[in-house]
Amino acid sequence: MPRIRSLKPEHKTHRKIGPLTDRQYRLWIGMLTEADDEGRLVADPEQLRTLVFAYHPRVHSRDVQSALEALAAVGLIRLYLTRDTQYADFPSWQDHQRVSHPAPTKLPSYNDSLKAPEDSGGLAKPPEDSVLARARGSDRKGSDRKGSDLIGREGRELASGGRVTPEDSENSPAWEVLEWLNTKAGKSYRPVSANLDLIRARIRDGLEPWQLKAVVSRKVREWGPDPKMSKFLRPETLFGKTKCEQYVGELPPLERNGDDPHA
Repeated sequence: MPRIRSLKPEHKTHRKIGPLTDRQYRLWIGMLTEADDEGRLVADPEQLRTLVFAYHPRVHSRDVQSALEALAAVGLIRLYLTRDTQYADFPSWQDHQRVSHPAPTKLPSYNDSLKAPEDSGGLAKPPEDSVLARARGSDRKGSDRKGSDLIGREGRELASGGRVTPEDSENSPAWEVLEWLNTKAGKSYRPVSANLDLIRARIRDGLEPWQLKAVVSRKVREWGPDPKMSKFLRPETLFGKTKCEQYVGELPPLERNGDDPHA
Protein backbone atom coordinates (compact mmCIF):
# COMPACT_ATOMS: atom_id res chain seq x y z
CA MET A 1 0.00 0.00 0.00
CA PRO A 2 1.16 3.61 -0.52
CA ARG A 3 3.32 5.12 2.20
CA ILE A 4 4.32 8.56 3.43
CA ARG A 5 7.73 9.52 2.07
CA SER A 6 10.06 12.50 2.41
CA LEU A 7 11.13 14.93 -0.30
CA LYS A 8 13.59 17.75 0.20
CA PRO A 9 12.36 21.12 -1.11
CA GLU A 10 15.42 21.45 -3.35
CA HIS A 11 14.83 18.10 -5.09
CA LYS A 12 13.22 19.85 -8.08
CA THR A 13 16.52 21.47 -9.03
CA HIS A 14 18.60 18.30 -8.72
CA ARG A 15 20.63 17.63 -11.86
CA LYS A 16 18.90 14.28 -12.42
CA ILE A 17 15.37 15.35 -11.49
CA GLY A 18 15.12 18.83 -12.98
CA PRO A 19 15.35 17.69 -16.63
CA LEU A 20 12.66 15.01 -16.25
CA THR A 21 9.53 15.32 -18.33
CA ASP A 22 6.24 15.78 -16.49
CA ARG A 23 5.38 12.12 -17.06
CA GLN A 24 8.73 10.88 -15.80
CA TYR A 25 8.56 13.13 -12.75
CA ARG A 26 5.02 12.01 -11.90
CA LEU A 27 6.05 8.38 -12.24
CA TRP A 28 9.11 8.91 -10.02
CA ILE A 29 6.96 10.50 -7.30
CA GLY A 30 4.35 7.76 -7.59
CA MET A 31 7.01 5.07 -7.30
CA LEU A 32 8.40 6.70 -4.15
CA THR A 33 5.04 6.34 -2.44
CA GLU A 34 4.48 2.79 -3.72
CA ALA A 35 7.94 1.46 -2.73
CA ASP A 36 8.24 -0.68 0.39
CA ASP A 37 10.33 0.33 3.39
CA GLU A 38 13.53 -0.80 1.69
CA GLY A 39 12.83 1.13 -1.49
CA ARG A 40 11.66 -1.76 -3.66
CA LEU A 41 8.52 -2.23 -5.71
CA VAL A 42 7.06 -4.25 -8.54
CA ALA A 43 7.66 -2.20 -11.68
CA ASP A 44 4.94 -3.66 -13.86
CA PRO A 45 4.10 -0.95 -16.44
CA GLU A 46 0.37 -1.68 -16.53
CA GLN A 47 0.10 -1.75 -12.74
CA LEU A 48 1.98 1.53 -12.43
CA ARG A 49 -0.14 3.07 -15.19
CA THR A 50 -3.24 2.28 -13.14
CA LEU A 51 -1.76 3.51 -9.86
CA VAL A 52 -0.02 6.67 -11.06
CA PHE A 53 -1.93 7.73 -14.20
CA ALA A 54 -5.48 6.66 -13.35
CA TYR A 55 -6.95 9.95 -14.63
CA HIS A 56 -4.80 10.05 -17.77
CA PRO A 57 -6.37 7.65 -20.31
CA ARG A 58 -3.91 8.64 -23.03
CA VAL A 59 -1.00 7.22 -21.04
CA HIS A 60 -0.40 3.60 -22.02
CA SER A 61 1.72 0.89 -20.42
CA ARG A 62 4.34 1.30 -23.16
CA ASP A 63 4.65 4.97 -22.16
CA VAL A 64 5.19 3.94 -18.55
CA GLN A 65 7.88 1.44 -19.57
CA SER A 66 9.61 4.15 -21.57
CA ALA A 67 9.51 6.48 -18.55
CA LEU A 68 10.83 3.69 -16.31
CA GLU A 69 13.80 3.16 -18.59
CA ALA A 70 14.44 6.91 -18.73
CA LEU A 71 14.51 7.04 -14.91
CA ALA A 72 16.88 4.07 -14.88
CA ALA A 73 19.11 5.65 -17.52
CA VAL A 74 19.85 8.65 -15.26
CA GLY A 75 20.29 6.50 -12.15
CA LEU A 76 17.17 7.49 -10.21
CA ILE A 77 16.01 3.86 -10.12
CA ARG A 78 17.38 0.45 -10.99
CA LEU A 79 15.29 -2.00 -13.02
CA TYR A 80 15.77 -5.73 -12.64
CA LEU A 81 13.97 -8.90 -13.60
CA THR A 82 13.47 -11.98 -11.41
CA ARG A 83 11.23 -14.90 -12.37
CA ASP A 84 9.81 -12.89 -15.27
CA THR A 85 8.66 -10.05 -12.99
CA GLN A 86 10.16 -6.59 -13.39
CA TYR A 87 11.13 -4.84 -10.17
CA ALA A 88 12.68 -1.48 -9.35
CA ASP A 89 14.55 -0.02 -6.43
CA PHE A 90 15.95 3.38 -5.48
CA PRO A 91 19.77 3.27 -5.24
CA SER A 92 19.93 6.22 -2.81
CA TRP A 93 16.94 5.18 -0.70
CA GLN A 94 18.84 5.00 2.57
CA ASP A 95 20.30 8.48 2.03
CA HIS A 96 16.94 10.21 1.75
CA GLN A 97 14.23 8.16 3.47
CA ARG A 98 14.02 7.69 7.24
CA VAL A 99 11.56 4.94 8.19
CA SER A 100 10.99 4.70 11.95
CA HIS A 101 9.50 1.19 12.05
CA PRO A 102 10.42 -0.46 8.73
CA ALA A 103 8.53 -3.56 7.67
CA PRO A 104 10.69 -6.35 6.20
CA THR A 105 10.59 -6.43 2.44
CA LYS A 106 8.97 -9.33 0.63
CA LEU A 107 10.56 -8.47 -2.71
CA PRO A 108 13.85 -9.73 -4.20
CA SER A 109 16.78 -7.33 -4.22
CA TYR A 110 18.78 -5.97 -7.12
CA ASN A 111 21.86 -7.86 -5.86
CA ASP A 112 19.90 -11.10 -5.55
CA SER A 113 18.96 -10.89 -9.21
CA LEU A 114 22.63 -10.51 -10.14
CA LYS A 115 23.57 -13.69 -8.28
CA ALA A 116 20.59 -15.81 -9.31
CA PRO A 117 21.31 -18.53 -11.88
CA GLU A 118 19.35 -18.35 -15.10
CA ASP A 119 17.57 -21.66 -14.51
CA SER A 120 16.07 -20.25 -11.31
CA GLY A 121 14.50 -17.36 -13.19
CA GLY A 122 17.08 -14.74 -12.27
CA LEU A 123 19.55 -12.88 -14.45
CA ALA A 124 23.27 -13.41 -14.64
CA LYS A 125 23.90 -9.98 -16.16
CA PRO A 126 23.03 -6.53 -14.80
CA PRO A 127 19.23 -6.42 -14.48
CA GLU A 128 18.87 -2.98 -16.01
CA ASP A 129 19.37 -4.82 -19.33
CA SER A 130 15.63 -5.15 -19.64
CA VAL A 131 15.69 -6.19 -23.29
CA LEU A 132 18.26 -8.85 -22.50
CA ALA A 133 16.08 -10.04 -19.67
CA ARG A 134 13.06 -10.31 -21.93
CA ALA A 135 15.03 -12.22 -24.52
CA ARG A 136 16.36 -14.64 -21.93
CA GLY A 137 12.87 -14.98 -20.48
CA SER A 138 11.61 -16.08 -23.88
CA ASP A 139 14.41 -18.60 -24.10
CA ARG A 140 13.66 -20.01 -20.62
CA LYS A 141 10.06 -20.64 -21.66
CA GLY A 142 11.18 -23.31 -24.07
CA SER A 143 12.40 -21.60 -27.20
CA ASP A 144 15.31 -23.45 -28.82
CA ARG A 145 15.90 -20.77 -31.42
CA LYS A 146 19.26 -19.12 -31.87
CA GLY A 147 19.74 -15.67 -30.44
CA SER A 148 19.43 -14.09 -33.85
CA ASP A 149 15.82 -15.35 -34.02
CA LEU A 150 14.73 -14.26 -30.54
CA ILE A 151 13.71 -10.68 -31.04
CA GLY A 152 15.24 -9.28 -34.19
CA ARG A 153 18.34 -7.12 -33.82
CA GLU A 154 18.26 -7.46 -30.03
CA GLY A 155 18.52 -11.22 -30.42
CA ARG A 156 21.41 -10.85 -32.84
CA GLU A 157 23.26 -8.77 -30.26
CA LEU A 158 22.70 -11.54 -27.72
CA ALA A 159 24.12 -14.12 -30.11
CA SER A 160 27.18 -11.99 -30.80
CA GLY A 161 27.82 -11.34 -27.13
CA GLY A 162 26.94 -7.64 -27.41
CA ARG A 163 25.54 -5.86 -24.36
CA VAL A 164 21.89 -5.01 -24.81
CA THR A 165 20.69 -2.01 -22.83
CA PRO A 166 17.34 -0.28 -22.30
CA GLU A 167 18.46 2.15 -25.00
CA ASP A 168 18.02 -0.61 -27.58
CA SER A 169 14.31 -1.21 -26.97
CA GLU A 170 11.28 0.38 -28.57
CA ASN A 171 10.11 3.55 -26.82
CA SER A 172 13.62 3.91 -25.37
CA PRO A 173 15.33 7.34 -25.05
CA ALA A 174 17.16 6.89 -28.38
CA TRP A 175 13.98 5.74 -30.10
CA GLU A 176 12.03 8.70 -28.70
CA VAL A 177 14.66 11.18 -29.91
CA LEU A 178 14.47 9.73 -33.42
CA GLU A 179 10.68 9.90 -33.37
CA TRP A 180 10.92 13.49 -32.15
CA LEU A 181 13.06 14.28 -35.21
CA ASN A 182 10.59 12.56 -37.54
CA THR A 183 7.64 14.43 -36.03
CA LYS A 184 9.24 17.86 -35.89
CA ALA A 185 11.00 17.73 -39.26
CA GLY A 186 8.40 15.71 -41.16
CA LYS A 187 10.88 12.91 -41.83
CA SER A 188 10.59 9.13 -41.77
CA TYR A 189 13.93 7.90 -40.51
CA ARG A 190 13.69 4.27 -39.52
CA PRO A 191 14.80 3.02 -36.06
CA VAL A 192 17.77 1.09 -37.43
CA SER A 193 21.31 0.95 -36.09
CA ALA A 194 22.60 3.49 -38.60
CA ASN A 195 20.31 6.11 -37.03
CA LEU A 196 19.98 4.96 -33.42
CA ASP A 197 23.70 4.31 -32.85
CA LEU A 198 24.45 8.01 -33.26
CA ILE A 199 21.88 8.95 -30.63
CA ARG A 200 23.00 6.21 -28.23
CA ALA A 201 26.59 7.40 -28.57
CA ARG A 202 25.67 10.94 -27.58
CA ILE A 203 23.71 9.65 -24.58
CA ARG A 204 26.71 7.57 -23.56
CA ASP A 205 28.79 10.75 -23.85
CA GLY A 206 26.62 12.26 -21.13
CA LEU A 207 24.01 14.20 -23.08
CA GLU A 208 20.39 13.86 -21.98
CA PRO A 209 17.56 12.95 -24.39
CA TRP A 210 15.87 16.29 -23.66
CA GLN A 211 19.00 18.08 -24.86
CA LEU A 212 18.96 16.15 -28.13
CA LYS A 213 15.27 16.91 -28.58
CA ALA A 214 15.94 20.58 -27.94
CA VAL A 215 18.66 20.55 -30.60
CA VAL A 216 16.16 19.07 -33.06
CA SER A 217 13.51 21.69 -32.21
CA ARG A 218 15.99 24.53 -32.58
CA LYS A 219 17.43 23.32 -35.89
CA VAL A 220 13.97 22.67 -37.32
CA ARG A 221 13.12 26.31 -36.62
CA GLU A 222 16.39 27.54 -38.08
CA TRP A 223 16.76 25.23 -41.08
CA GLY A 224 13.24 24.05 -41.83
CA PRO A 225 12.12 27.05 -43.92
CA ASP A 226 15.31 26.93 -46.05
CA PRO A 227 15.23 24.16 -48.70
CA LYS A 228 19.03 24.17 -48.86
CA MET A 229 19.38 23.64 -45.13
CA SER A 230 16.38 21.44 -44.41
CA LYS A 231 18.16 18.48 -45.99
CA PHE A 232 20.58 18.56 -43.03
CA LEU A 233 17.78 17.71 -40.61
CA ARG A 234 19.10 14.17 -40.42
CA PRO A 235 20.70 12.00 -37.71
CA GLU A 236 24.15 12.12 -39.31
CA THR A 237 24.29 15.92 -39.10
CA LEU A 238 22.40 16.53 -35.85
CA PHE A 239 23.88 13.75 -33.72
CA GLY A 240 27.44 13.47 -34.99
CA LYS A 241 29.85 13.87 -32.07
CA THR A 242 31.48 17.24 -32.87
CA LYS A 243 28.49 19.03 -34.35
CA CYS A 244 26.07 17.79 -31.72
CA GLU A 245 28.23 19.14 -28.89
CA GLN A 246 28.30 22.51 -30.64
CA TYR A 247 24.53 22.52 -31.11
CA VAL A 248 23.93 21.66 -27.45
CA GLY A 249 26.27 24.47 -26.43
CA GLU A 250 24.17 26.90 -28.48
CA LEU A 251 20.97 26.11 -26.59
CA PRO A 252 19.68 29.02 -24.50
CA PRO A 253 18.34 28.32 -20.98
CA LEU A 254 14.79 28.49 -22.31
CA GLU A 255 15.37 25.29 -24.27
CA ARG A 256 16.46 23.01 -21.45
CA ASN A 257 13.64 20.64 -22.32
CA GLY A 258 12.69 19.03 -25.64
CA ASP A 259 9.14 20.31 -25.07
CA ASP A 260 10.39 23.90 -25.04
CA PRO A 261 7.82 26.68 -25.44
CA HIS A 262 9.09 27.62 -28.89
CA ALA A 263 8.97 24.08 -30.34
